[in-house]
Amino acid sequence: MTLRFLPLCLLALALPATAQTTYTVTTAADAGAGSLREVIDLANANPGPDVIAFNIDGGGAYAEIFLESQLPFLTDPVTIDGGTQGCDTVGGPCVRLDGGAIAVTPTNEPASGLIVYGGTSTIHGLLFTRFYRDGSGSGVRLASPNNVVTGCTFGTDRAGTTTDPDGTPGSGDELGNAFGVSVGWYTFDSEGSNPTGNRIGGDTPSERNVMAGSVYSGVLLRNGDGALVAGNYLGTDATGTGPLGNDEAGILIGSHSVGAVVRDNVLSGNAQTGVIVQGGATGAVIQDNFVGTDATGTFAVPNGTLAGLADLDGIGVEIRSAVGTVVERNVVSGNLLAGIILGAAGIGDGEDPPSVTGARVVGNLVGTDADGTAPLPNGVAGVPDVGFGVVLFAAPGISVTGNQIGGPGEGEANVIAHNTSAGIGAEGPGVVGNVIDGNLVGVDADAEPAPNGQVGILFRNGPSGNQIGTTDLDGEGEFSGNYIAFQPAGVAFGDFTGGNDVAYNTFGGRPGAYLPIDLGADGPTANDAGDPDEGPNRLQNTPVILGAPTSGDDVTVRYTVDTAAANATYPLTVRFYGQGLGDGVLLHVPFGEATY
Repeated sequence: MTLRFLPLCLLALALPATAQTTYTVTTAADAGAGSLREVIDLANANPGPDVIAFNIDGGGAYAEIFLESQLPFLTDPVTIDGGTQGCDTVGGPCVRLDGGAIAVTPTNEPASGLIVYGGTSTIHGLLFTRFYRDGSGSGVRLASPNNVVTGCTFGTDRAGTTTDPDGTPGSGDELGNAFGVSVGWYTFDSEGSNPTGNRIGGDTPSERNVMAGSVYSGVLLRNGDGALVAGNYLGTDATGTGPLGNDEAGILIGSHSVGAVVRDNVLSGNAQTGVIVQGGATGAVIQDNFVGTDATGTFAVPNGTLAGLADLDGIGVEIRSAVGTVVERNVVSGNLLAGIILGAAGIGDGEDPPSVTGARVVGNLVGTDADGTAPLPNGVAGVPDVGFGVVLFAAPGISVTGNQIGGPGEGEANVIAHNTSAGIGAEGPGVVGNVIDGNLVGVDADAEPAPNGQVGILFRNGPSGNQIGTTDLDGEGEFSGNYIAFQPAGVAFGDFTGGNDVAYNTFGGRPGAYLPIDLGADGPTANDAGDPDEGPNRLQNTPVILGAPTSGDDVTVRYTVDTAAANATYPLTVRFYGQGLGDGVLLHVPFGEATY
């Protein structure tokens, strides 16, 4: 007898296709026929993608579902569309899911609104409130790949105008969730799972999510590679103008996330920070966001509170522990403590010791409006030592190395202006091997005067081996340095900071009103015989010019430097700057250098 087998491909074609089915929620009851709970069970039992629609009490009106226990997990692809309820969507989502009555659950299964394990699912047009138990829970928890969350509101009333209906904090009616949306966190199978390719928000107003009032952060990305968070309001009301902050950050990118993209969001009004990158996250991109301003970049909606300044709250973008983060083309203004910080004051999210390496901070407006001209300073007027534009900060045990602030390429210059403290700061012995180059400091995007409140760039407490400006990039006399102007000092070094290279920057200001380089951060340092000083650069005496005869286009400079051999590092490099006056501004322009 001869056995014959159909090819596997023909067997597959012979199987009946599963039709997409629409299941409709017809009641706001927590359970029973027509409830959301029953409909999820039906959709899970039907293999393949399905649709869950709403027609509660005949549709056409806003509906609220108050849950008494955790809904079933979504284990099969599904689209859940609250807009099908058919109410006036101008007033906000048509269906509310509320978790305030859900009992305390085991800590590995926090009470959340919708928990998505099926993958390739879409959640649209719902309002999520009070999903918070045992310090955790999310409006939506994505524990599978390629899901989409759009057009939803988290932690507010339907209109997105308040997180506290009676206006009395602590009275128990607050609407916030622990997190608005979490990705890859507390999965029931393994906390180490990696649900890739999830999208939160999108490029159209109808895809925008509003996330406010969270006990922690609006969005948590943890173990979710390639996540996209785009076009959302995180920490503001539904108009993008008023603060309705999350209690920690707008977005927290945490452990092991790779390639997360955060773009075109408003990240403002949060109690601590606009966006945090930590836990060794790799390759995050933070791009084209408004951080600390309204949705137009016109006025400030600060991250931070005055009470939180002592705890280092009030930062626009904070990179605590990460590799290869890109921060580009954002407006980072109006924040209470600082605009952008690379580094941390303590250990971050399981990394010991934490480090920030390979970051590129380029093309940002820091301290101005979206046009790059009007002032929206980071900082608080009259409060000392807050209000830096960009900071590289390394407390003991922390490393901030190999990062780039600005650059020579088109669009890489950061505009750092109007901030209440220094434009750029570097602090701590762990700040090593970074490049600060090509930035506009103390001027706006039109190179008009826009001074920061203190010096242009301030180094203190031990940074070393960093480059402020660069040398000739192509060997043809094309230099890439910072333009630092209208500050009392261009670059200041204090607290015995040394070993950094200041090269080929252009300094400018009103004649007699500024100092290009300030050793000791205490004003001009007078020459003294033998130069026996201790301090930044040994407080080296400045060269004394003996003559500068010209011959055609050549200038020969003869000079001497009075220095003690025991207190100088040889070879000693002396850089020369040409001086000119343009539009009433005294400029010191790189001219050349000599080493001996």
